[in-house]
Amino acid sequence: MKCLAAIALLLLSAHAMADLPDTPVTLRSGEQPSSMNFYPDDSIRAREQGVATGRVTISSTGEPRNAVIDTSSGSKTLDQYGLMYATHLRWLPATHNGKPYEVTINVRVTWTLWIAPAMTGAGQKRLKGDTKLEWQMPPAVSPKLLGETS
Repeated sequence: MKCLAAIALLLLSAHAMADLPDTPVTLRSGEQPSSMNFYPDDSIRAREQGVATGRVTISSTGEPRNAVIDTSSGSKTLDQYGLMYATHLRWLPATHNGKPYEVTINVRVTWTLWIAPAMTGAGQKRLKGDTKLEWQMPPAVSPKLLGETS
């Protein structure tokens, strides 16, 4: 009888796992590094700005790896910092039926310069830079790719 109860409990928990919603890759709570820390000073002085796109693989434990640039911002420095920006963050992995899996996401890093108001009595304005990171999951992940059979 205990054996039947254990099997029933196992079947119920397996069914409950199958009903868990799929979740996309997200940032861990509180993870959004200050964009001011990622805009290289040399690029600000050189007035470099632009948009870089690429890919980052997020492991089943949330570790970023294999970051690559697909489309350059026009600046090698900004491209390198864009990769550092995406891989510096702490991610939560995507899940399917409650099970985390590795996925490669598309990333877009936008580098924008702006003029800050004068902070000194001399009225000098300073050039500042902002960095924005956006990411997107691939359109659909087949459960077969995740090792499941239907």
